[in-house]
Amino acid sequence: MTTLIEFNAVVAAAERLAGKVIRTPTIAGSRLAEKIQRPVFLKLENTQLGGSFKARGVLNKFLSLKGDFNETRFVAVSGGNFGIAIAEAAKIFGANVTIIMPPTRRRPLSTGSVTWAVPSSSNPMSTRHLSAPKLWLKRDMSSSTTATIR
Repeated sequence: MTTLIEFNAVVAAAERLAGKVIRTPTIAGSRLAEKIQRPVFLKLENTQLGGSFKARGVLNKFLSLKGDFNETRFVAVSGGNFGIAIAEAAKIFGANVTIIMPPTRRRPLSTGSVTWAVPSSSNPMSTRHLSAPKLWLKRDMSSSTTATIR
């Protein structure tokens, strides 16, 4: 069952994010507009922290949490922009984060208290199994390639 987001939750998120993310600029896509003979505007989400809109959701989540980030370890499963956004948030909040990535994905360049964990190539685990991080952490962390970036 899908739960709809209440308007007051959107307002609360906007208030938490005020001054923490940029108002994403848009530009006219004149060459594309000429081609399709319609106005086209390009939203430059690559100007956000971490290079995508994912920073909005990640920062909102971190800002909504209470407590000491040094006492909590966060785990994320991502081979892309979500992982980068988590790493950037870890820098800001001093959080400890482990990001589990598919073995086919190269570790992005970032800094912070982030451990990038990639299952070893000899591990028969496929990307679809990465949706169960607890199982992966228990069984396969010892055979993974990890790097802590500070």
